[in-house]
Amino acid sequence: MAKLWTTWLACLGILFTAATAAVAQTNERPKLGILEVQATPALEQKLAQQRGQGELSLRRITQSLDGQLMDRLFQIRRYDLVARADMEVLLKDVDLQQAFTANPVEAFRMAGCDYGLIVTLDDFNDESHEQRGEGGQVIQIRRTVRMSAVAKIYDIEKGVLVGTTNVQIGPKISAQRVQPGVSGGSGDQFGGLLTDIAREFASKTAMALLDTTMPAKVVAVSGEEVAVNRGAGTGIEVGQEWVIYGGSGEPITDPDTGEVLGVEEVEIGRIVIERVNEKMSWGRAKEDLGIARSCIARRKPETP
Repeated sequence: MAKLWTTWLACLGILFTAATAAVAQTNERPKLGILEVQATPALEQKLAQQRGQGELSLRRITQSLDGQLMDRLFQIRRYDLVARADMEVLLKDVDLQQAFTANPVEAFRMAGCDYGLIVTLDDFNDESHEQRGEGGQVIQIRRTVRMSAVAKIYDIEKGVLVGTTNVQIGPKISAQRVQPGVSGGSGDQFGGLLTDIAREFASKTAMALLDTTMPAKVVAVSGEEVAVNRGAGTGIEVGQEWVIYGGSGEPITDPDTGEVLGVEEVEIGRIVIERVNEKMSWGRAKEDLGIARSCIARRKPETP
């Protein structure tokens, strides 16, 4: 009898271990592959022909964008990140740039990614204007920068492009007074402007990626209070209005192509965010037609 009891305990232990492993595997964070931010060849050629500060600024902004985007995605803590350098190791002898040009989905799959992100700058402009005093000396430099980029998001398991977003920043304007006898070009004076632009761009791109791959959801309802699984660092702020959607979750397909266009969603409420915690935020319902756990939450678009 004791032996039989021991055998049952061993079996239960195996089942518990297997169940724990299955849960851990289910809760693993998806792996996100990220290529270096690059400009289109047309944009690089345009800035090279202008022979101004734009070409140098473009190099600075792309380098800053890489770091800022990685940092923002890391702070979200929803993905395991695989950067360009990691992919070069994973793909070994494969020409990475050629592989991504020929078939980005297959290249990301070879690198073991669940999602892939490719960001391409398609517009960048950096202009400086000098203001001169009565004696002709430069007394102020005014700098205007704008940029635009397209982020493409791939679902590697399905092998399809699941989202694109166009991120536009600027024009951002900054002015610096020139002190007589103090050396230093506009690049030294305005380095912070490019960093601020890169930081804003990274935040918008990361939020677009998160909303596409893992939309916010209701995780708790207590009377008029509703909690969503978006916390500090994910773009959610006190005072924002979020729309809550319910529905069958059935996919909506194109009758001609069979392509999945989305899932059925019906607006069932609205909340205004009152508290933002580290991992989730609480809002108060201003309209409730059946808000419940697992309903999708999306931030109400800002009116122009």
